[in-house]
Amino acid sequence: MSTADDPSECAMLRGDYFECLHHKKEITRQNAVEERRATLINEKGEKLKAEIWKDVFDSSWTKVTPKEPKTPKEPKTPKEPKT
Repeated sequence: MSTADDPSECAMLRGDYFECLHHKKEITRQNAVEERRATLINEKGEKLKAEIWKDVFDSSWTKVTPKEPKTPKEPKTPKEPKT
């Protein structure tokens, strides 16, 4: 690079050198990928949440058969100790 007659000849090499040192393009790309991934996950989550809420509130309670109540068990009386 120091032997070039015109400094503009080294612009691409200089850019590659700085990218190798600082990884700015790589970090920018990784951030964009992670942001897109988070957006997709949030969109899918919102769709799923909407489906769940729809199922919960739109279901007809007439379709649900109530369970029969359990008969209460008689409480156990403690045994008296023998003397």
